[in-house]
Amino acid sequence: MVEYTVTPWKYRRQLTTARDQLYQLGEWKNDDQRRHAVALVRAWKMRGNLPHAVESTALLVDAVLHQGVTEASPFSVRATYSAAFCRFVTGFCDTRRYKPGTRRDGRTFYDLAAEIDMPSSFVEFRHDATHSDLPELSSCIRHTKMALKWLWDHYWSKLDETPQLTEGSRSLDATNDVETVLRTFRGARRAEVESRKPAVVVEETCSTLVRLCQADIKSLRIVATVLVDRGLLLPSSKTLTGSMEGAFILFDGLLQKLTTHCPQFLPILVHRFLDRLLEPSMRDVKLDTLRRGYYDWVDHLVLSDGWKQARGKSDLRRRVMERTLLQQSYWGAKLSRSILLRAGDEFRSVWAPVYNETLKYHLSES
Repeated sequence: MVEYTVTPWKYRRQLTTARDQLYQLGEWKNDDQRRHAVALVRAWKMRGNLPHAVESTALLVDAVLHQGVTEASPFSVRATYSAAFCRFVTGFCDTRRYKPGTRRDGRTFYDLAAEIDMPSSFVEFRHDATHSDLPELSSCIRHTKMALKWLWDHYWSKLDETPQLTEGSRSLDATNDVETVLRTFRGARRAEVESRKPAVVVEETCSTLVRLCQADIKSLRIVATVLVDRGLLLPSSKTLTGSMEGAFILFDGLLQKLTTHCPQFLPILVHRFLDRLLEPSMRDVKLDTLRRGYYDWVDHLVLSDGWKQARGKSDLRRRVMERTLLQQSYWGAKLSRSILLRAGDEFRSVWAPVYNETLKYHLSES
């Protein structure tokens, strides 16, 4: 059974952006957006399912920011640091104590911290802040820096690690990973197009897919299957006469970059479209809007000038002709005819007779 994880952020990129703002990385190094990131995490907390690492980071950063408030007394600053740190340690240790399937009795906070590679000094600081006088400000600052470093090493840095689709993981999990990446891309890319921003997400998503696939044929087939079978390449309100231009604008850049890195991907994608286009159906396929969308995409990938460079010297037209003539259907015949009409004399001289004879044969059989 598939288990879904609900997150308070919509796209993974929102989480990594918040991380970079909290730690003042990249473009945020000279543009302090920590208060904005803390406020965002507070909003995520209200939605629920916020990872404790994210909340703890925001609380610790907020304590750092509180120190810079002119009106804040030294006592309130120490109290804010201590409260944030205690919640950070307690939350992680309690997660271990009440985790299903683990023993609950006899383990101290030191034992629980050791299980998650948390320094014992963190537990000592928590104990002193809770049961003794508030720690001195210098100790608060030092331990907060150590805590933020620990959170980076054990949570935030791992967001950049992309699981590879190894031979043992060609499974539903792998398919779900790819679908998550592609659905996130579609939403982010649509926002870029609507706001006329540069296509930054194209390069990011392509890099992620390349790391996932590593030019492996089976992995590339997973990507193609998700794109086609989940309907990600089709408009949500596709009609028989509706334009596909919007879908081409959204996905052409990503698909072409992926083809540049993995040349095998384009024929794999075309053949997946043909699988769905040519499969038998009890419905009137002439009125099937999905098949119309598959047809438009194959026609676009195989014949449009925009894909000429990506196609290179591949024999995609020949492969499509072979399949559509072998598996004769309404959309297959329509696609074959489209290819012949736009082909050169040499190609047409070879395939036009085959097309005509195949058409005659199927007409005589029907």
